[in-house]
Amino acid sequence: MVRKENCFVMKENNFFSKYLFIALALSTYPVTILYTSNFQNTNLFMYIIPLGIVYLFTTIVYSIFYLLRNKLGLINYPFASIIVSIFFFTYGIYYSFLSSQTNFLGLLSSHRFLLPIIVIIIIGLTYLLNKINKTSVKYNFLLIFLITLNLTPFINLVDKIFIDYKNLHNNVTAVNNYSFKDAPNIYFIILDGYGSENSIKSFLKYDNSQFYNQLKEIGFRVQDNAVSNYNRTSFSLSSTLNLNYINRIIKSDIYYKDLERYISHNKVAKILKSYGYSYYFFDSGFGLKKTEKNEFLINTKENYYTDLFFSSSDNDLLNVFLNNSAFKIFKNPFFSDFIISNYAYKVLNVYKKLPSIAKNNKKKFVFAHVISPHPPFLFNKSGKIGMYGIDNENEGVGWNEKLYIEQLKYINFKTIILLNKIIKNDKKNKIILIQGDHGSRCKINNKKFLNKENWVNEQFHILNAIYISKNDNSKRKIYENWNYSSVNTFRIIFNEYFKSNYSNLKDVKYYSDLHEPYNFIQIKKK
Repeated sequence: MVRKENCFVMKENNFFSKYLFIALALSTYPVTILYTSNFQNTNLFMYIIPLGIVYLFTTIVYSIFYLLRNKLGLINYPFASIIVSIFFFTYGIYYSFLSSQTNFLGLLSSHRFLLPIIVIIIIGLTYLLNKINKTSVKYNFLLIFLITLNLTPFINLVDKIFIDYKNLHNNVTAVNNYSFKDAPNIYFIILDGYGSENSIKSFLKYDNSQFYNQLKEIGFRVQDNAVSNYNRTSFSLSSTLNLNYINRIIKSDIYYKDLERYISHNKVAKILKSYGYSYYFFDSGFGLKKTEKNEFLINTKENYYTDLFFSSSDNDLLNVFLNNSAFKIFKNPFFSDFIISNYAYKVLNVYKKLPSIAKNNKKKFVFAHVISPHPPFLFNKSGKIGMYGIDNENEGVGWNEKLYIEQLKYINFKTIILLNKIIKNDKKNKIILIQGDHGSRCKINNKKFLNKENWVNEQFHILNAIYISKNDNSKRKIYENWNYSSVNTFRIIFNEYFKSNYSNLKDVKYYSDLHEPYNFIQIKKK
């Protein structure tokens, strides 16, 4: 009997016992919560690398605790491994939360304060774990808790799936009895953070008239006082592409992650696809994902299988995973170079591949989001790639005027070449829309939400230009009345070219703070 008991103990203490696999299985929470936040916009393959990193880290911690179990008296070393792993890979989440606080909690948003606190919590939890006997009710409760922790994100996911399905499939109506013989190809090009000519001149002290004159020479009608309806990319794009203010479409609290599928699977694309259009869209870092027929996601990387692992969801999934972890503490040049190249190639991908798409004979709607001249500042005026500045995404921080202008010059150069190639390569009737989703953000927000404020004018005044190849009454009418905010862009296009009956929405500007994105403040006209 004693002999059997010893064998059982030896089996449990074997490195490759069931406890190693329990530790691995219950340490996946950091990847689980990442997946459930991005599942609509990412491929499952993209989680293999984060999951592999978690498993490797957990195995290393488990190995250390296993070797020191007798010396340190670690009875429940598998659970201690899980606790360390989860805290390590969610450290960046706590840090980001504390950084967003303006009360006393904000004082803890420093690694020199937060890191020791986390270490103390881990040591305390490890000590308490060692007090739990493996045959006790507390042990079983702990096991159930860890299983529930890993499954909870999936439970919360059910509600999101039904709500999103309802929102995404409502109010998509087709246009009846319309001949598509002369229906135009439509190119919608977004230059992220591109301000209006007057805004750039007034607030950044740079004369950008050469670029605007070049647009006019090509044949674009440029709106002189164009404005966006939001000062954030996700809100602006989701509204323009869904023909309505996003806070009127989604009635509940709106978060950035919720908007990615409204951008990817937008109402404009759905309507056009119902009439035989092919939908081309570029991997821009905003969670775009191909899910239906007649959709073509233009990946950044040439190798499809490599792209499955590295394709992006809001600045790159792997980058988000690393920023959520304690890797955030380290200034590792490998990760910096990875992020730089990831951003830069997403920008260059549009300029490289869009001219070829223009050559094909398919009836098409092309959505090309160029994530520049918005920070990070990765290009100088000659196009040399490097980290010239860091975008911390706080008001007025990261938006360096000099670096913005340097990057703007390069984007101007590449954009004019691109537009000329589209016009040359696409022999069909076509419309080219080029807009900023919002303006620059160099001026500090003074919390006065009035039209006359400089920071308001800078953030909401945008580039907005349209090119129509076919000379007809619709072209002349649009050119003469191209003076609406961006939410009305496709309402105007659909009314003129697809015989829709959309009324123009009242032009309204909504400010949204980074830390409370669902709290919209209407800019007042006084």
